[in-house]
Amino acid sequence: MIAKGKSIRHLGASINYAIAKEEAVVLDKNIVAETPKEVAQEFQAFQERNHRCERNSLSFVISPTVKDGKEMNEDHLRSINASFLSKMGLEQHQYIAFVHKNTPHKHIHLYVNRIDYQGKAYNDQFVSNRCAHVAEGIAKDRGLETAKEAKKSRLMEKRMRSPEMADIKQLADRTLKQKEVSSVDKFVDVFNQSGIEQGLRAEAYRSKSGAFSGLRFYVGDKKFKASEVDRSLAKQTIEKRLTMNKEISVDLAKENRKSKGVSIGF
Repeated sequence: MIAKGKSIRHLGASINYAIAKEEAVVLDKNIVAETPKEVAQEFQAFQERNHRCERNSLSFVISPTVKDGKEMNEDHLRSINASFLSKMGLEQHQYIAFVHKNTPHKHIHLYVNRIDYQGKAYNDQFVSNRCAHVAEGIAKDRGLETAKEAKKSRLMEKRMRSPEMADIKQLADRTLKQKEVSSVDKFVDVFNQSGIEQGLRAEAYRSKSGAFSGLRFYVGDKKFKASEVDRSLAKQTIEKRLTMNKEISVDLAKENRKSKGVSIGF
């Protein structure tokens, strides 16, 4: 299960978009209103007590995995929503939650008034990270698949469907073990020369400023991110290994120069 959250300005428009995109039904609420316009008006009664807060509503999406969602009825989802509100410290705020059930991926859209009944604004600093952490805790407590576990499962499934990823990993490791491979461009050149027969190809992609951003690998018409192939091929790890090769090459060059400069007398 994952959760995403942010503070927003235009509550009515956001709710209207969520409802219009997929058929949604009210899952739970602690207000009278149901339509986007009515919800915005009811929230506004307390938002008017705090004019300094511009992004005065909170929007969350709480998503169990497709597998877990198939086993959940509205009572399960309502319980998850209540637990989420409590752990986020928002149970005493106005809120309304919708559920989208007409898709294979069942999920909750939750809208909360950031302004409480006393006119105080909820602290939205790092709210996205906090809600992700809360969702992970709820998933663990209920025996549901966490975001990390779901990502790992998807990666394992992709690796099973694409055995070529193992070939990429093996060739990348062999390439990185060559001491002369001390730059990204050199890695790509050596990898591509060695991978011709297997149909393997590497490509470095860069930011607009020209800074190295990571690697992509190709096998025929299939494309893989380096981090999908293996974590050891992610940007920071690759850069670290290339730097080590560069340092080794420099040390070897120094040793060679010293050896050539030594004269032996008889």
